[in-house]
Amino acid sequence: MINANPREMINFDRSDLKRMSLRALVTEEILPYINNTNIQEEIIKNINDQRYELPAKQFKEEIKKDKPLQDLIQLRDEIYQGSWDRMLKDLKDRLTARPYNYKKVNQSAIDFPKVWHLKQYEQAQRIGNQNFNLANLLKEALEEE
Repeated sequence: MINANPREMINFDRSDLKRMSLRALVTEEILPYINNTNIQEEIIKNINDQRYELPAKQFKEEIKKDKPLQDLIQLRDEIYQGSWDRMLKDLKDRLTARPYNYKKVNQSAIDFPKVWHLKQYEQAQRIGNQNFNLANLLKEALEEE
């Protein structure tokens, strides 16, 4: 048994725990399909992206600058009927699809952490505003340009 003083234990905040959960999921279910180290590094970078911890007003500014993120938000509504879960499942399914298409597999793996973060972000924002929707935030961001 380890005798640990609680004051000496490392303090993790909620965002650290979320990233650890995502890292475990990606390590188990995504990375085994990716052999390219550059793609693996990009996936890890997406796991550690801290933009998803910003308040909605600041996050809206980030969305303005990130076309791939805009595309993911739009795809969620247009193809997946507004469901992040369906989108995440589809991205995972693409990893094992036959015939194997490296480009699609790599992009699915890169997008998986982004979509996971977007889902978590939207859920967290809904605690204070049940009507919060990233599609609406994206629309506002694009109208400001």
